Amino acid sequence: MDIKFKTTKEYKKLKRDFIKDIFLLSSVTFLVVLVGSAFLSFFIYLLILSWNDKDFSHYLYLQLLYIYVSVIVFMGIIFAIIMYIKYIFEIKVEFYVEKGKLNQYWQIEGVDKIE
Repeated sequence: MDIKFKTTKEYKKLKRDFIKDIFLLSSVTFLVVLVGSAFLSFFIYLLILSWNDKDFSHYLYLQLLYIYVSVIVFMGIIFAIIMYIKYIFEIKVEFYVEKGKLNQYWQIEGVDKIE
């Protein structure tokens, strides 16, 4: 009886940690995409405002800066999404490995599996 309670508690802790990791990763990725999108739209807005200026040579470097920063921010957003997907898969693999170890422990101790 004590072993079953202990393993159930370990499984619940493992599942709680898995959900917490996914939530934190999702929150950070959402904030990065949100801030990145705000910066991207701001620099595109500045680029559009300075595009029809009569003194084009004076603002050429500024426009190139806006384009450069917009591209960097866009690449950052794409990178954040790719890293999010990568870490989700790593967290899932880690969860299933730990769950497998716990299942092996249960088989050795003769405890029923808890889903």
